[in-house]
Amino acid sequence: LEPTMKKLLLILCVCGMAVTVMAGVLSPYHLGRVTVRVVDEQRIPVTNATVGIGFSKNIPAGEGWGTRPFSITGQTDTNGMFSAEAEGNPSGSCSARKEGYYPTLGVDFMFTNVVGDRWEPWNPTLEIVLRKIGKPMPMFAKRVEAFIPLMNEPVGFDLEKGDWVVPYGKGDVKDFTFLFRGRFASARDRDEALQITFSGPKDGIQGISASPSHGSQLRLPPEAPEHGYTNLWVREKTMHPGTPRQNQKVRLDQNYFVRVRSVVDEQGKLKEAKYGKLYGDFDFGYAESNKVLLTFTYYLNPDGTRNLEFDPAKNLFTDLSSREQVHEP
Repeated sequence: LEPTMKKLLLILCVCGMAVTVMAGVLSPYHLGRVTVRVVDEQRIPVTNATVGIGFSKNIPAGEGWGTRPFSITGQTDTNGMFSAEAEGNPSGSCSARKEGYYPTLGVDFMFTNVVGDRWEPWNPTLEIVLRKIGKPMPMFAKRVEAFIPLMNEPVGFDLEKGDWVVPYGKGDVKDFTFLFRGRFASARDRDEALQITFSGPKDGIQGISASPSHGSQLRLPPEAPEHGYTNLWVREKTMHPGTPRQNQKVRLDQNYFVRVRSVVDEQGKLKEAKYGKLYGDFDFGYAESNKVLLTFTYYLNPDGTRNLEFDPAKNLFTDLSSREQVHEP
């Protein structure tokens, strides 16, 4: 071949390789398949549950950025199984719902590699647990966002009144007693410590992990545990110039069970108490040099049972602002 023709062929080959590479970058789609198995809390298959298996593709250039999700839905068979396949990106999410159960959302999957034109692992089985709706009931449920009225001195909070105890609010019973100690030099130089104690002989708190965005709509088990409560909760946070922040982030998956207003018999055995839960963690810190903001979201069952299924349509607080309202069961 003449030199000019050789140069032309070389240019075409290089351009062809570039187009192939770019196509791989812009359209990394392969066929993926996922199977979902839906069970109840006793691991018994749930038939005729509606399952959604979500895939996604990239938004085309010029139309924006990110991904465009799409879902394939269907019903589980007698073994609680449903499968779907589609071309798309390597990650996705599944959900399941059925009348009489709390929906479960955000069960994620991730393919790890490609063999031929398929994502691998091919057809993994994901288990989704549906919690049965038991007996949702009226409760005191509130999102608290309030300044702590005292520093370096304990102050009580009444869960049934949703307020600090008198003279700082209209509360009567110290269900939680908060004690904040701190030092504020600047927004980047401060120490903060919060302690929570309890009044009753068997009162207390215990933590439990559960994601706010992945899993059952009823985030925690429907019944509070009988044992495992501690009567002291402590958290410290520090921020000093030139040093890393310590314990500044609130864990999004942190939740709690609480027991308050406990009464014991002559032998010290528990006779009665009231049980509740907190969705999320306690968050606190200086809003300015002399004000400390505290936030937490709680539910309290007033009937003395350990049932913690809340009916959002039956909140015993009737005068909450939009910021204070609670909508999760």
